[in-house]
Amino acid sequence: MSAIEDQQDEIGVKEAIRIAREELAGIEENRMYNLRLEEVRYDDDHSEWLVTFGYDVAVEELPDPRPSHNALGALFAEPRSVRVYRVIVLDAFIGRFKELRMRDSASAR
Repeated sequence: MSAIEDQQDEIGVKEAIRIAREELAGIEENRMYNLRLEEVRYDDDHSEWLVTFGYDVAVEELPDPRPSHNALGALFAEPRSVRVYRVIVLDAFIGRFKELRMRDSASAR
């Protein structure tokens, strides 16, 4: 089989992004908001799509260090969250989920 025929059997980048988003939503469920596509990379050596998403997760267990002296201040307090990054690895030929990797937020910048 030629390289051109191999490429025709692989899923495209848009399909890889769609599948990865569905897989991540199934894993994280309602825990994430402000989901953004951060990076898509094709690994030739392993025939894999690596799709990175960033999203915010509420941090409810940490106390708010800002004093709230009145109800108005509490009303306009910003929600506390942390940005996390996840890499979904997919088989490039059939789009099968292979792996979920945690990515350090420092390396995402």
